[in-house]
Amino acid sequence: EVIPTYNIVNQVDAGNALQVLGKAIVNMPQLISGTSEFTVSYWVEISSDNYVNDHRIFSSGGKNESQMMLWTSDEFGISFVIKADGDSDVGKINTFYKPTGWVQLTGTWNEATGEMKLYANGVKIGEATYFGDDPTILEGVVDNGPDMYIAGDGNFGVNKFEGRIDEVKIYNRALDETEILTELCDPAGGSTSGLLVHYNFNDIGLNTTQGSTVPDVSGNGNDGTLAKPGAGSPGSWDYVTSGIQCPLAGMVNNTSCDPANPNGEIDLTGAVDPIGANYEYTVYEGTEVDPDTTIIVNTTGIFSNLQDGFYTIVTTDVDSDCSTDPLTLAIATLSE
Repeated sequence: EVIPTYNIVNQVDAGNALQVLGKAIVNMPQLISGTSEFTVSYWVEISSDNYVNDHRIFSSGGKNESQMMLWTSDEFGISFVIKADGDSDVGKINTFYKPTGWVQLTGTWNEATGEMKLYANGVKIGEATYFGDDPTILEGVVDNGPDMYIAGDGNFGVNKFEGRIDEVKIYNRALDETEILTELCDPAGGSTSGLLVHYNFNDIGLNTTQGSTVPDVSGNGNDGTLAKPGAGSPGSWDYVTSGIQCPLAGMVNNTSCDPANPNGEIDLTGAVDPIGANYEYTVYEGTEVDPDTTIIVNTTGIFSNLQDGFYTIVTTDVDSDCSTDPLTLAIATLSE
């Protein structure tokens, strides 16, 4: 028997990723404190353990929610928090969404408009309005000192992220949906306007000792440093082959101005090997295969009028009853 497989899932040419274990982190220069507009994005390989242990994947250098942080929460799923200078409260997006495997996360904030948005794989999964303490002035993100952290925050060792991360970027402006999708599967591409730092973890060699440099390939000289808080702290870094996969072929994102009549589409014509077999396609809403979330079953492989969100598809060869592994795709909104 031949097991059907999707031929549209392509390995992204992202070179290496950084793997961090134990109390190992990356120190990077402060680029967010005081800013009133920014974008933070990265690819990360998430496991269930990252949620259980509330792992801080990226932070602006403070502790807990007294900072800007984009992390995995056991209670709230992928979460994004911003604390403005002088504010006793915070802006926060709790998505209750818990993807695993490689995911591209992007958080944006524009204090002038109050728009705070969070994206996963180019799909907006949450938004909030946050002006800080006083909406009439731009206060910027609270000052968390001279350093920011990848794989941890100022608690050093508590809720420490362990796993793989790649293509870390920070901009001094809020990218829009089109820009986020453009660079989703082309880490070397995308806009360079306002780009402050880009760590791609490539061409560094095998130097993974404490104090080694993590080059900023944006050309701005904002290099990072491999670090472990405390003498003799356990932990390690390693540069491993990046596992980013990006299925985008056959996808048409929404450009409809009417939410009641979305025009997103997935077309799997010719997307399953062997080509020409007798296939049945089942679409589930969300990121899991659950009979209760089945929304479409057909034999054409074309699914139209899809709203924004994540869809999981299983294709079955009706003659052999063999099925593909589940494939999760996403529909996002693009402006006309």
